[in-house]
Amino acid sequence: MTREEIDWLNSAYKKNTSISSNLWKQDRDVFLKDNKMTYYNYQEFVYYASILVDKLSDGSSISKANILSKLLSDGTFSVDNNFKFDTVTGNCTMKFGIAIINGNGCCRHIADFTNDVLNMSNEQTYLYPCMINGKVLDVSFLEAGDHIANVIYYEGIPYVYDEWSNSLLRFISDRIAFLPGSNSYMNFIPYILSTYYGFSNEEIIKMITDFEKASKTRQISGMEFVRINNESNKSIDRNSDIIHNFKTKTKSLKKSISEGYKR
Repeated sequence: MTREEIDWLNSAYKKNTSISSNLWKQDRDVFLKDNKMTYYNYQEFVYYASILVDKLSDGSSISKANILSKLLSDGTFSVDNNFKFDTVTGNCTMKFGIAIINGNGCCRHIADFTNDVLNMSNEQTYLYPCMINGKVLDVSFLEAGDHIANVIYYEGIPYVYDEWSNSLLRFISDRIAFLPGSNSYMNFIPYILSTYYGFSNEEIIKMITDFEKASKTRQISGMEFVRINNESNKSIDRNSDIIHNFKTKTKSLKKSISEGYKR
């Protein structure tokens, strides 16, 4: 980042996010008070989901994210064992990930749930709000964006993992991730990180610095990602009994979360 960009981030950006962030914190406190048991049940479910992902993966962040994407789309984490990619937001705006248990959600619900599970699995991860373009563009940090994916670290290097499409993107600059072999560029827009997740400007600057370093570092090959993807498929097929036991064990818990979500 240039000095001018850093100065702008610490002034105009801070002013624009501070009010909405304070309002969100007030709404969050009300949500936790009115939905305490649903939230606690959700955290317990996330714990069990992280154990399942750990058992099925090879232990790496990419393998875990890959397994998670496949299980999510198969409905493993949903109350009726079916999941639909949808724009339905439901009532639980203070904890987007809860929508996954109810059986439908869009990118922000998927990314939030993924973030919770990977964090529970001791992975360094956070959300990657962005704007998707077919070419490299200069996008203002104050834009709302149109997509949310996840940042994961693999061998110390940050990548963008898009659970929605089950794809791994590499950084080509301090704020742009690119999917090799496509025309898909994800331009980083951190606005929601401040307003909904309480990230400080210093934390966002650190993220951007990491992205820039990654763009200048040799990153994972496409063949390696294909290998991990294939191993994930084999693991899921080989461990169908473990997945079945997970569904049985969490059935009543998912039902409680879903009923609380629909209130």
